[in-house]
Amino acid sequence: MIEKRRFHRVLFRTKCLVRHDEIPYDGCVENISLKGAMISFDEAVMVPQGDCCSLEISLAGEKAPILISAEIIYSTMFRIGVEFGTFEAGHHFRLCGLMERLTGEPAKLREELKLIGLESD
Repeated sequence: MIEKRRFHRVLFRTKCLVRHDEIPYDGCVENISLKGAMISFDEAVMVPQGDCCSLEISLAGEKAPILISAEIIYSTMFRIGVEFGTFEAGHHFRLCGLMERLTGEPAKLREELKLIGLESD
């Protein structure tokens, strides 16, 4: 199978809220990258591939979640894969900080940050 991802994912389990068509679903982030995440649910959800949703990703020790709009690129009854779209002001930098703490591949992360224009040479 050919790997399509341009950004590496790291294992990271935390609570999140997915809002689709104004319906909130409690979920759990399973893994995350600079550009997307895999989210699981304890109950079946109906969120079609290709639709948009909003995410609130909780971070331990922080009062405010990371707020992101995203496109659903993979969907089953108990799991979705999302590609991040726009971030609430300053929240992309919070995600970058999280990735810096979690990654086991700092050189790869630096290259990815350059790709999206968040780190200079």
